[in-house]
Amino acid sequence: MTTEEKIMRAVSIGGAAITIAGIILLVSVAIQRGWLGPLGRVAGAYMIGAILFGAATWLRKRGTRVEAIIALVVTAQIAFIATTAALIYVLEWWPSGLGSLVVLLTNVAFLAVASLWSGLIQKQDQDSHAAGRSVFLAVSIVTGLMAWFFATSHDAWWPTLGIIAALLLSYTVADSRIRIGLAAMAVLLQFILVSSWDEIALVAAGIGIITPVLLVALTLWDPVKAREEDTTNIRLAEYWRSFETDPTASWVGVVAPVPIIICLALPLIELDAIWFTLLPAVIIAGMSIFAVLSSRAVKDAEPSALYAESTPVEYQRIARLISVMGLALIAAILVGIRYNSPFMVESTQFLDGTLAVLVYMIAGSVLFMWLRNLPHEYNFGIVPWVAWLLGAVAITGVLFRNVITLTPLWLTDTSALIQAVLILVFIGATVLAREHFYGRDLWLQLLVGATMLYLSATAIVTITTFLGSLIAGNIGMHLGFLVGHATVSILWMVIAAVLMLHRNLLTQPGALWTGVGLAVAGTVKLVFFDLVALSGVPRAIAFLLSGLALLTIAAMRGRRTGETQSESETTPTTKEELVAGTADGEETRYV
Repeated sequence: MTTEEKIMRAVSIGGAAITIAGIILLVSVAIQRGWLGPLGRVAGAYMIGAILFGAATWLRKRGTRVEAIIALVVTAQIAFIATTAALIYVLEWWPSGLGSLVVLLTNVAFLAVASLWSGLIQKQDQDSHAAGRSVFLAVSIVTGLMAWFFATSHDAWWPTLGIIAALLLSYTVADSRIRIGLAAMAVLLQFILVSSWDEIALVAAGIGIITPVLLVALTLWDPVKAREEDTTNIRLAEYWRSFETDPTASWVGVVAPVPIIICLALPLIELDAIWFTLLPAVIIAGMSIFAVLSSRAVKDAEPSALYAESTPVEYQRIARLISVMGLALIAAILVGIRYNSPFMVESTQFLDGTLAVLVYMIAGSVLFMWLRNLPHEYNFGIVPWVAWLLGAVAITGVLFRNVITLTPLWLTDTSALIQAVLILVFIGATVLAREHFYGRDLWLQLLVGATMLYLSATAIVTITTFLGSLIAGNIGMHLGFLVGHATVSILWMVIAAVLMLHRNLLTQPGALWTGVGLAVAGTVKLVFFDLVALSGVPRAIAFLLSGLALLTIAAMRGRRTGETQSESETTPTTKEELVAGTADGEETRYV
């Protein structure tokens, strides 16, 4: 922006403010001298707004500087809105609902005109497009301010829908300024709505569902121009680097929807419809996954068409980033639903929210199997796996607490058994997809292993406790609880022995350290939990079999490792050894 442009912008802002002040002073004088009655004041104010808008239209056709056009349009918009607000709150001629609807329609009309000026319908030159976008940005700011103002009213909420209209009308005309500005206004509006009147909880919920979906849809199918720099050295799998290469799309399509959806949970709790929090997250994940997987060609497609063959890699990268965000957000929302609040405040009953656990385990199992069978070129990285594994730990926290706090009574409910069975299904899906964790960082493998230990202990103890209670009542419940914990300790030791003694795994460092980790975890559980919590035969059997497993590992690991090394030394595998085995043209074959 040149110095002259800065000066003209300041002059335009000053002119708009002085013009509005002049209108107010003129109306005040007319009222004091009896020139205008109430109806005349209203008609005059609307007429002044119309004159200002007409002047902006006339100056635009003459190619006047955009600052002057913006000043006239914004002044006209404010004049219309202020006059309507006076009819509502000062003269009280219109009810709040009708007056606020007129304010919304006024904002929509100005937004539509600005969109037309930005080239929504007719083709224009670049300068006209830029000028129209500047006008649209200014009108959008006024619309957002009105949405914030009326969001604090319980009976005049119509202007809050102006942010949705602005997003819709920004299609094909938005630039980075417009997209970021609308996203910021949408986030702040949602904060204001959730702290406002309970009477508009339904409005807050509707806006909270629609705005994040629109932000993502516009990011995917109406992308603004990314930074002009060489990104060919960035692999598609490094989708998180979109924050470097295309910050506008990253902040608008990835960051902005998250606080909006978090705030959405509050009005939905008020409406007793917390499950609808999933709706925008599921739609966002579905849209972005479709954008990633779709590869059909579009004839004569624009470069911004995400599903076209000519799609820039940057847009594919941002679609992948949004997909990962959507999948992780679904997991977080289900955990929040489990505890009946977005802040994970535990509900009053131990096993309340069972449905959320069931949905989570089924959805997680299906997701893991889908990710497992996904072609390599569509790999979403480790974030979805990590998010859903951590979510599984969080969402089963109530069940696990009853497993370790010696309260087996809460494990005898049918809902607890169903949760435990589905936890085993989730574990099975994770084990089937274990190849995705091979060669990964050590922390990820430790996370997966710790999660499996946690979930397996929860499921096994719950199932044995339920079966014991079903067979022998209260006595069977306690016995099943003890047997379950003993089974978990023994199972961990047996798995450790298999990993450390299996011939095919003897030379795998990962198998060795995984087995060591399981053995350590089993030993810690025996010493610090089973020794105190268990009693009688189950405790004795747990210690006996676990000790035998450790002795077996110690006795056989060294011998099997030596046998494997001796076999590898006696088997000729190199080219020189094979040549040495051939003499006088006679070929030696190794069977």
